Amino acid sequence: MICNLALILLSNLMILLDHDIHLSVTEISVKGDNLEIVIKIFYDDLQEAMGLVPGEQLPANYAGAEDLIQKYVSKHFILRLNDQILVLQLSESVALLPAIWSTFSVKNFKWSENSSLEIENRLMINLYSDQKNIVKINLGKLRKDFIFTKSKNKIKVLF
Repeated sequence: MICNLALILLSNLMILLDHDIHLSVTEISVKGDNLEIVIKIFYDDLQEAMGLVPGEQLPANYAGAEDLIQKYVSKHFILRLNDQILVLQLSESVALLPAIWSTFSVKNFKWSENSSLEIENRLMINLYSDQKNIVKINLGKLRKDFIFTKSKNKIKVLF
């Protein structure tokens, strides 16, 4: 009886451990005169979202992993300050497999108490129905966390 109960508990635990997590985490903060955006994304999910096969080499139209990241994020993670699109420039990517931490910056970021920041986060939402994208904002006195989903992928924050 105890052996059967242990086997059932172990089976349930294995199901939980085998379950994929579909999550990205983004942190937005000011560093000096720049806006810094750090995005953690799973590399195999990124490849699948780009229509690539995980584990295979990148096609010739990508200069490398950084090019893949820059193109995907530029299309699926959009920031607007006072309704003006901000251009995110990839500064660095660090692979801590299975994830990649990518740091983007917006140079000479200028905002004031009357500014608005719109965040559109569509990272992976067309790939996985359970995809969640967490965004943590730390701008001066403004400290907020948001969860983005397929149905809720855009927010506007007033300073």
